[in-house]
Amino acid sequence: MLKRIRIRNFKSLRDVDLKLRKVNVIVGPNGSGKSNLVDFFIFLKEMINPSSFPSDPFQTFGGYEEAVFLRDTSLPISFEIDGENFQYSADITGKSKNEFTINKETLIYKDFLLKRSFNYAEVKKVERAEREITKYHLDTNTSIFYLSKSPVPSIFDKLNELFSFMRNFANSFIPLRINPERAFAPVHYSYPEKLEVDGYGLARIVDYVLAYKGIPEQISMFLKENNLSIDRHTSPDSGNIVLVTRELIPDLNKTLPLYPRNVPAGIIKMITVFFAIYVLKPSLLIIDEIENSLHLKFIEELASAIYYSPPQFIITTHSPMVIDMFDPEDIILFYKEKGETKAEKIKDPEKLKDKLIDEGLALSEWIFYSANPTNP
Repeated sequence: MLKRIRIRNFKSLRDVDLKLRKVNVIVGPNGSGKSNLVDFFIFLKEMINPSSFPSDPFQTFGGYEEAVFLRDTSLPISFEIDGENFQYSADITGKSKNEFTINKETLIYKDFLLKRSFNYAEVKKVERAEREITKYHLDTNTSIFYLSKSPVPSIFDKLNELFSFMRNFANSFIPLRINPERAFAPVHYSYPEKLEVDGYGLARIVDYVLAYKGIPEQISMFLKENNLSIDRHTSPDSGNIVLVTRELIPDLNKTLPLYPRNVPAGIIKMITVFFAIYVLKPSLLIIDEIENSLHLKFIEELASAIYYSPPQFIITTHSPMVIDMFDPEDIILFYKEKGETKAEKIKDPEKLKDKLIDEGLALSEWIFYSANPTNP
């Protein structure tokens, strides 16, 4: 679980320092920077586990100039992440398009220290003698996480625990901004078992689950409650896995096949999120605009899953219905001043709970209409 994250100069996140709980609900008006926080995790995932070489984690955003605060390329983008058993930080500068340099990176995992400065990196046990240092050469646009993909055989055993953590780290968090059409799109059988930000890849995960594990109980219950079943078939011509959804009509004792375009968007979103939670099992799940396409009933089911399933969650929302599903201590308020995102938590959540009961107010009403929503 992440305990803290500090982000500097990424989009509107000029200097945002967040202490994180198990559930973190990011609330704020349009343009306050909520989606920029999700974008940061998209950037981070691409930086440490690039989808192509040479690496370019800024390509999605149109280059470094489009990702840095106020498009000021004289500023470095940097971040610090504190987890339960690790700390990771980096400092990056760039100009435009694909021009960027990773100046510094530091990863502390248990008693390992991996540190880079420009194209030089070294790893050692914390508080050990200098002779324990192992040195590497890296391209300045390649993260230290790349080292775990091709460890030097002679030192592999010594660093196996560190490299194992590094290889798994990129899969430990999943950012989602689900596009229903992409989520239910056919996927080639050779595609890895992972979800893209828009949900693409779900068919491959469903195929794996049906072939080797069986659908988890939580997903089976959701499908049954909505008179649905899900299957897949592989096209022998293209090698694509196609999702097959069927709707049971109890009154007519009839089952209808639903082509992907005919499956409701809210159903697709719930299925995608549930497969992420109960099959991929990340440590952290980040969901942008969680209320989109969802009926109140589905929002209630998802809120329950967020509270009682293992992952840590960061979700963004504008919706009063979503806000009222959570506690004041889960809320992080985003707003913007002079182009810069500010983030604040409610100062005394227990006092606010009592105040809401006394005045008969919903949490969302307090947040939207109070003169100072952070201070009850």
